[in-house]
Amino acid sequence: MMPKDKNSDCRRAGFQPGTASTCSVPTSKFYRQFILEASRSPKYRGKIEETGLRPGEKVVRLEGSNPSCGDQLTLYLKIAVPSPSTLSTTAEGISSQKSEFQAARILDARFEGSGCAISMASAHFLCENIIGKATDEAQEYVAGYLKSIDAGTPNPVYAPLDNVAQMPARVECARLAWGVIFDRTH
Repeated sequence: MMPKDKNSDCRRAGFQPGTASTCSVPTSKFYRQFILEASRSPKYRGKIEETGLRPGEKVVRLEGSNPSCGDQLTLYLKIAVPSPSTLSTTAEGISSQKSEFQAARILDARFEGSGCAISMASAHFLCENIIGKATDEAQEYVAGYLKSIDAGTPNPVYAPLDNVAQMPARVECARLAWGVIFDRTH
């Protein structure tokens, strides 16, 4: 029997032996499996086209980047906007875009981008968990994740991404998709 290559787990997790991120992967098999599968999954990848939208639906495009590692992301949210009579209005009587967004429901979420496995898996997890939510509910969900990862405190709601908080160099990668929504709404 051949001895196990000490770097094989790192290679399977998408890291190249001899780099700065060598084997900084947590030992949790579940975590590694989730990051790899979600980062490669096409399920939530792609652009949401504006053609074929029903009345009251619109596509919101949000962009972000992580200059420290080069990750870039465009997040697309297909939202159902309530009728104008239910939106708050400005002093001029015009519905504000932020109010429209906050009063909407997320019908679909997709992303395009390039980056490390953690940033792509995090975008996948975000999309998977905000579809069907009212935007105010999604905002609370996003704020909860950002608070959890910034404090380094695990929260079972975000279990597949909990281990990222233990890798300070990768926190910004995991925050990218979540941050573009948070920045848009705050």
